[in-house]
Amino acid sequence: MANYTKKIIDCIKDSSNIILSILVEWSAEKTVSINGVDTVLNTKTLDNIGLQPPPENSIPFESIDKETMMSWYEQHIAQPSMAYNSSGELVEEDFTYYDSIIGRLDFQLEEAEYKSIRSETEFPTTSGLPFED
Repeated sequence: MANYTKKIIDCIKDSSNIILSILVEWSAEKTVSINGVDTVLNTKTLDNIGLQPPPENSIPFESIDKETMMSWYEQHIAQPSMAYNSSGELVEEDFTYYDSIIGRLDFQLEEAEYKSIRSETEFPTTSGLPFED
């Protein structure tokens, strides 16, 4: 089982200081046993979400705190993922944006584990030409 963390690292705003999108860095860490040795695997990914236009009485940019911005982000990733079907209609999928992010991180961890196992069982390889071009 992996451990996941997220951190807001930036936001994009317009000239009126209205936040248009939030950039979040996700990290995942997992300990696996490779040939009897515990190995810690780490990976990161970025997620950028666009926000809905603010209401008439929007919060001044300077008054927005970390918890408020994170709650906006968490509300967004809890929603079902959207995709276009074969008829060109935008429809809800059977998973949330959160599920998609976790799936991406899990895939990256599996890939790192495979590469670690492979490097333990194969001869190391390098690249490079035997001549200068």
